[in-house]
Amino acid sequence: MTKEAINPNNIIETVEQSSNLVKLAGIISRLEDKMGQCFTVTSGLRTPQDQMRINPLAPNSAHLIGMAVDVADPKHIIYDFCVNNVQFLIDNGIWVEDERYTPSWTHLQTRPTIRRFFSP
Repeated sequence: MTKEAINPNNIIETVEQSSNLVKLAGIISRLEDKMGQCFTVTSGLRTPQDQMRINPLAPNSAHLIGMAVDVADPKHIIYDFCVNNVQFLIDNGIWVEDERYTPSWTHLQTRPTIRRFFSP
């Protein structure tokens, strides 16, 4: 995965966002390689306005700083892989939103949370 894939709307990036996106893209690429498939981004870097439209209950989303990406996963194949490969997540610094909140996608992020699989 490329940094540009996580910023498909070409949002002007801060230095922090750009650095975070490069790191996130590398980590997601490793996950894609491990799974032997390419992911389709459904949401990546967001502006504050995008965030309020998409999920106003999460005003501090990791999407705002380039540390989160949502990937299409209607059958939860990616999510199930993550559940069955927790050590890979730990080794690569990936946290995953609980599938109950992501009906057709998987939310992956590099910003740490208390639990590896978390509720929003």
